[in-house]
Amino acid sequence: MSKTQWDTKNVNLMKAKALFFCTAMANVGWSRFQNNFYLEQGLSPREIGSLKAIGLLLKFLGEPVLCIIADLTDSRIIFSLCMIMQIVTMEMMRLVKPLTYSYLLVVKVLRTLTSPTTTLTTTSSFKLTNGTNQGYGKQRMFGSMAWGIGAFTCASLMDLYGMDALFFYTYFFNIISFLVGYFGVPSNNLSAKSDSVDDMASNMHVSKGTFYGQACEYVLEMKRFLFDSSSCLLLLTNALVYGVIVTVFDTFLFISIQEDYHASVTFSGVVTSVSILACLPIFYYSDKLISKYGHIPMIVFAQVASIVRLLLYVLVHPGNQSIIKSMNITEEHVAESRHKLLAMVLGVSLLHGFSFALFWAAIVDAIFKLGRCSLSATSMAALNVAFFTIGGAVGNFVWGWVYHVGGVVEVYLFAAGVSVFNVFIIYRFGRVSLVSQKHEYSIADNA
Repeated sequence: MSKTQWDTKNVNLMKAKALFFCTAMANVGWSRFQNNFYLEQGLSPREIGSLKAIGLLLKFLGEPVLCIIADLTDSRIIFSLCMIMQIVTMEMMRLVKPLTYSYLLVVKVLRTLTSPTTTLTTTSSFKLTNGTNQGYGKQRMFGSMAWGIGAFTCASLMDLYGMDALFFYTYFFNIISFLVGYFGVPSNNLSAKSDSVDDMASNMHVSKGTFYGQACEYVLEMKRFLFDSSSCLLLLTNALVYGVIVTVFDTFLFISIQEDYHASVTFSGVVTSVSILACLPIFYYSDKLISKYGHIPMIVFAQVASIVRLLLYVLVHPGNQSIIKSMNITEEHVAESRHKLLAMVLGVSLLHGFSFALFWAAIVDAIFKLGRCSLSATSMAALNVAFFTIGGAVGNFVWGWVYHVGGVVEVYLFAAGVSVFNVFIIYRFGRVSLVSQKHEYSIADNA
């Protein structure tokens, strides 16, 4: 390798890391503190919840469409549109006073144009790391770092300067993300298609140089991606079910920390920080782990770690009499000794590195290579919709009902049971192998 090639690859790796870092810094402020803004505008919790539900529905509808357009045209243009619309829609909320629920609904519809930001960041990372010795995990860890740093930075600025700090903080990183995403990322590689797709396109007498020709090839690629093997549907189904389970850690664990342990909001922030820190070494070494053991074993191991994590949360719950007796605490002094249980919760949360980071690194790499470059944005959109959107919506609904009927311990136990079934299915029917010469994946059913 020449010095020029080596320098170019190093620059591309720096761009990939910078893009993940800046987009995460831009997204974390609004993601974490939009509730504070809505409450300050006088919205009720019910109205805030309905806005979020509508946002998930719009994301479900809008993100795949925008990612299809990104694959057919130039993903840099769609990414730039996301960054611009984030600024425009936030300015629409910052400048207009008073804000009504109807007006916020209109803004929420417009914010659909920002939905594929994370997806396009991931696909841009794969373009930049192509031909290098680093994979997705070492780039994604910078997004995790930024999530922890950004939440603290934005909160501090809001305490110092008020709610406007949330907006201007976000704009700053939107602009940097726009510059890196548009000027630093190569345009789409539309030539990475399978031979079968080229043959089918020729048989249909499709001209590849026209938009119609590209659209036909795209449809054929989608057919291959989704239906020509069990690979994609198996992984996406597993991701959807696991997305349902992960909502327990994202939502109901923190509800329990406040209601059952009577901990402060600050402690919830500490748990979040510890969970993020636990992801960093896993993301860093994920390439080597996937290369050595394969994608399916890593996915299985991650979900087994989540089962262990759920059962440990049951053990350290304040209502668990056995843990109380083992700590030599009388019933009357449970409240005074909750800090011991909280320390155990903090320790268990270290498993987040295995239960999320390992799973996410493995499944993103597998889905991207199944989709190849020609479906890079679409394949990532399918994964995000399955895991975050559908899985998140179903999880919040189902576990919310279980929590209301029984309690958080019941949520942990039911989620562990669902996870056992999910692990069995992916272990029984999934076997991923990389055919390096053709750069494609196949999943064969076990006989």
